Amino acid sequence: YGQLGDMDNASSYFEKVFIEAKKIHNFELIMRAIDGLAKVSLVKSEFKKAEKYINDGLKLTRRTGNIKITDLLLESLSNIRLGQGKYDDVLEICNQREEIVKKINDDTRLAMIWDIKGDTIYKKGQFEKALKIYNDNLAFSKKIKYVVGIGHSYGNIANCHAELGDIDKSIEFYKKQIKYSKDNNDIFSEGKAMFNLAYTYYEDLKDIEVAREAFQIAKDIFKKIGFKSGLDQAIEMLKEIDENK
Repeated sequence: YGQLGDMDNASSYFEKVFIEAKKIHNFELIMRAIDGLAKVSLVKSEFKKAEKYINDGLKLTRRTGNIKITDLLLESLSNIRLGQGKYDDVLEICNQREEIVKKINDDTRLAMIWDIKGDTIYKKGQFEKALKIYNDNLAFSKKIKYVVGIGHSYGNIANCHAELGDIDKSIEFYKKQIKYSKDNNDIFSEGKAMFNLAYTYYEDLKDIEVAREAFQIAKDIFKKIGFKSGLDQAIEMLKEIDENK
């Protein structure tokens, strides 16, 4: 439900997990439920509520010593700080998380941390520095065969090239992301990349017909997987194109 953007149902099920896990004293499930509730609150921009869940979870992890869950909670906290524009805090949290995942030898989580680092530098407007992080993470994700990381890296690199004014390079990497996501059955990433490609044609190249076709494909993908927020955005862009004929 969370992946599909249905936060009300996602929250309801995480609450049920939390209640049942407490009954059987399963701390790992309790922690996962708290992490899920924090992520849902974050998506709904309920930052104070999300932070309360995280702090409650971190208190429990100190008692149980579960550093894997600590990393998940710190990830949610970094996303809150990112949303609040507290970029230096995000980078500090990322450094803490790197120490944790190195202890548990989790290369996938390490790639995810570098992705957030890149996003933080990107939001600070340091696009060339962010581009280097994303390129390094692409190489690392390929090395460890982290499918989602590879797809995300292509998209992130495309975003950087767009901000640096290299639209042709940006389009090249959006197309790489689309092909890679399609080849690896990552339909969610395929849809997001198609939407970004459409927006680039619409906003930067003023190629309305190509943009319309790409927005329609993105719309169909989002509808197929039930991704409501993406579907609404695609519908809105198609409406804007029709109104500006």
